Amino acid sequence: MSCDKIREEFENNFYVSQIEKNFPIAYILMVYTNAGQVLRLLKSIYRAHNLYCIHPDARQGESFKGFFTAVSKCLDNVFVVSNPVKVYYGHISITDAQLQCMQDLEKYPQSRWRYVINLCGREIPLKTNREIVHSLQQLGGYSAVDAFPLPQEFWKKRFTRKYGLDKNGKNRRTSDKQVKPPQGIKLYKSMNFIAASRSFVRFILNDSVAKELHEYLTTVYAPEEHFYSSLYALPQAIGAKPPPDLHATNGMPIIDKFIWIVNSYAKEHIKKLCPGRKVIHFICILTTMELGIIERNGVRSNTPPIFFFNKYFLEWDPIPMDCMEERLVETNMKEYKRDCIPEP
Repeated sequence: MSCDKIREEFENNFYVSQIEKNFPIAYILMVYTNAGQVLRLLKSIYRAHNLYCIHPDARQGESFKGFFTAVSKCLDNVFVVSNPVKVYYGHISITDAQLQCMQDLEKYPQSRWRYVINLCGREIPLKTNREIVHSLQQLGGYSAVDAFPLPQEFWKKRFTRKYGLDKNGKNRRTSDKQVKPPQGIKLYKSMNFIAASRSFVRFILNDSVAKELHEYLTTVYAPEEHFYSSLYALPQAIGAKPPPDLHATNGMPIIDKFIWIVNSYAKEHIKKLCPGRKVIHFICILTTMELGIIERNGVRSNTPPIFFFNKYFLEWDPIPMDCMEERLVETNMKEYKRDCIPEP
């Protein structure tokens, strides 16, 4: 595809208000497969004033990276991370890849981005850029991280012994005893997907406690579920957790929503929770059968607002993405009419 074609498809795709231009967002796309689906997601969230860092998993080879490099040469605000890393499931490499993108975004010339949102390329977008901007503005300069206290069972599974990669690239439990977190940090858990304010990103990248926590988590399973959330809860973390009164009223958004099938109740009611019955790693894979759930629990959910639904495989069923893209176009047209066409 030529650069002229890519620019035509991307840059003229959506109406953009001045409110959005004054509130640029940065995105991190951690991608490892299905470049076509990633490109379609990028097209849905693309705005010429935003910024996009793509991290292609270094394990996927140069041709995979080359695809996104070619796309980035056509769009000034899209770039491939400067130093892609090999990403392993449940390993600190996931966090390292995101931090590499954050470092590049922070150094990017003439960029005024306010928040960074990290994705994995398997999302279906539910909100327009205008709707996302509105939700982020309600945060008052703080970040959206779904942090909650660490369940007791996680101490036994993840924090009594150290973990390390085996010869097959699996993050395995070892016989070495784990030590306590540095600086008396209280560990929290969350999903890996956040909307981090720029000041919080700077804290993550530069603060000595953040660096010590990162080093500690190199021997922990799924450290990405503990890194941001534990820093988020620190009282000295600038731009992280809002005061309790703001936290209770700002409608803290959910960045990426999943349908989990993880306990006996869920398994018994899988037909209701996941009508398509496609489940990987205890997560319902979205198909046409789940469109009603996406509509009820995602599109129409504004308390809290949900930005994206995960996990989705375009090659399995293109209809959910078709439907959500059509909704984005229709909503964006309403935004345009509201802003630009005077009422009679």
